[in-house]
Amino acid sequence: MGPLLFVADAHLTRDDPEVDAFVSFLAGDARRASTLCILGDLFNLWFGKPRFALPHHDRVLGALEDLRGRGVRLLYVEGNRDFHLRRNHLGRPFDDVAEDSLVVEHAGRRIAAAHGDAINVQDRQYRAWKSFSKSTPVYGAFSMLPGSWGMALGEALERKLSGTNLRHRARFPEEHCRAYAGRFFAEGSEALVLGHFHEERRIDLGGAGGAARAVYVLPAWRLGHRRLVVDGDGPPRFEGPGG
Repeated sequence: MGPLLFVADAHLTRDDPEVDAFVSFLAGDARRASTLCILGDLFNLWFGKPRFALPHHDRVLGALEDLRGRGVRLLYVEGNRDFHLRRNHLGRPFDDVAEDSLVVEHAGRRIAAAHGDAINVQDRQYRAWKSFSKSTPVYGAFSMLPGSWGMALGEALERKLSGTNLRHRARFPEEHCRAYAGRFFAEGSEALVLGHFHEERRIDLGGAGGAARAVYVLPAWRLGHRRLVVDGDGPPRFEGPGG
């Protein structure tokens, strides 16, 4: 069985050299995996409806389809730049799409995963915006736009957001992260993997009976093309291109 790979926060945009790099990853290192799990914000902005797709969306999705056709299981957890992917991309190309979190069973291990944007429960303003922007009424209104209008809106928003995707976050919410991880550990997961924060971290939490429990925070993929690798034994590990 191949390893389980996690990546997050590629924030791919139109005319972005990182699109070539990500497609090369899918055609190369990703093929050795049994499962690839993407923890949100694959694109800088992604409206799930296919008629609103931009050329770089189609290219990456084609490469994902090819990877899935080679037997690699594809999982996706929606990020804060993703909108209604489950209803539009479950089954093509993804075997599962989670709007909040998921648990992956791999070689007898349970690994929980989430994007991470909902961890800070005190950020009420953001949580209210997320609830509104991803609501069914907003999706319905947007879906009524002609395809060309939706694509134009997407490109305009993508340009506006392009300077903010790697914005430094002043303080990592470790206490909220520990509390969030607790429910997954209580249900039998040995690790929690997060994206969103764009920095590589491992937070060791210990556990009853000597069980090793930890939270792994993925760096932004575009900053070094690093990923988290989970094998059948040994702790998860961060790797760069080529292993």
